[in-house]
Amino acid sequence: MKDSIRRRLQQRFWERFAPLYDPFMAVVARSYPRLVSRMVDRIESDADILEVAAGTGIVSLKLAPHVARVMGTDLSPKMIARANHKLKQQRRNGVAFAVADAYRLGCDDASFDATVCVNGLHLMHDPARPLSEMARVLKPGGVLLCATYLHAQSLRARFFSRVIKLGGVKVANEFTIGSMGQLIAGSGFALESQEVLSDIMPLGYIVAVKPDRQ
Repeated sequence: MKDSIRRRLQQRFWERFAPLYDPFMAVVARSYPRLVSRMVDRIESDADILEVAAGTGIVSLKLAPHVARVMGTDLSPKMIARANHKLKQQRRNGVAFAVADAYRLGCDDASFDATVCVNGLHLMHDPARPLSEMARVLKPGGVLLCATYLHAQSLRARFFSRVIKLGGVKVANEFTIGSMGQLIAGSGFALESQEVLSDIMPLGYIVAVKPDRQ
């Protein structure tokens, strides 16, 4: 699929879904407090963080008090508008949101200490490309904190995957924790840890490091 078509179709869907995103995530993302706690434990307090596919800023805003700076990006202008509205209400320092395509982030090479991507990989048609972009913008030795729903992890997961698809969400990749790890390792990262967090849909959480080749 051409980038322009892929970007237009994805943006159109998330623009329509933006008003429903926060209520939907309040139901399906019960594991997020545990996930954020694990991320905070792994990130240095002076870190500069980039979140890719940040949606309305749920994770970025929770990470912000624990790090030096957070940049949250998303393809959808309406998602970013909602994230900025939250930011204005919460008055978080060191946080910014911007519209950016995960396939071409527009950030400088080696400019972040950590990259975060939560529930993005299973929606991306060619997830190796965004992972390559996240590796590019990471400093050598920087950390990738990646979580995504595991639609193929169990029979229960497959059932909820069917329900989600009937609701109009277009799932591009049905991961197990093993296949998710293989994808990340194949994108040039060294896997550090893998974990499945229980939720309505199991959530795979992987910590990986960009090798220091210098």
